[in-house]
Amino acid sequence: MRRTYSRNLAGIAALFCAGTIFSGAYASGRAGFLARPAAVTLSSGTVLNLRSATRLTSRQAHVGMPLTATVVRAAVDARGDTVIPVGAELSGTVTAIAPAERPGDPGVLDVELGNLRLGEELYRIETRVLSLGTYSLGRGKMDHPRERSIVLPAGGMIRLALTQPFAPELSSAR
Repeated sequence: MRRTYSRNLAGIAALFCAGTIFSGAYASGRAGFLARPAAVTLSSGTVLNLRSATRLTSRQAHVGMPLTATVVRAAVDARGDTVIPVGAELSGTVTAIAPAERPGDPGVLDVELGNLRLGEELYRIETRVLSLGTYSLGRGKMDHPRERSIVLPAGGMIRLALTQPFAPELSSAR
């Protein structure tokens, strides 16, 4: 009876030690026991919602003018991990801007936002603009030019879609 009890106790101790070692290897992500946890990554097509920190108008802005915007909704990966937090800053430039030629015609405002600042780190990010929260100023309104200006106000919304996957650990600024 004593021998059986000793074997059971030794078996339980061995299982406990093996479980502790296995869970420690899993938590640390060491190769050999289990694969490392996957890096956080946003897939192509992920939408980023931003708030412009820069006011642009077709009367005063020019091609090459800098533009900054902050993230207003965290971007999360497929597992629900935050990859780009609220408050992260994207920066870029105006690539085309022009008022409408005639009332009723659309003006032109194209921007490129490709630099992402996460804390002290700067990353290159590939995006395409889905929409800009712009409005037009029409003819005959007081204190406005006779042409139809296009305006992106400070605080205006910008929606971008990633054109390339993004993983902060693997990206680098250009």
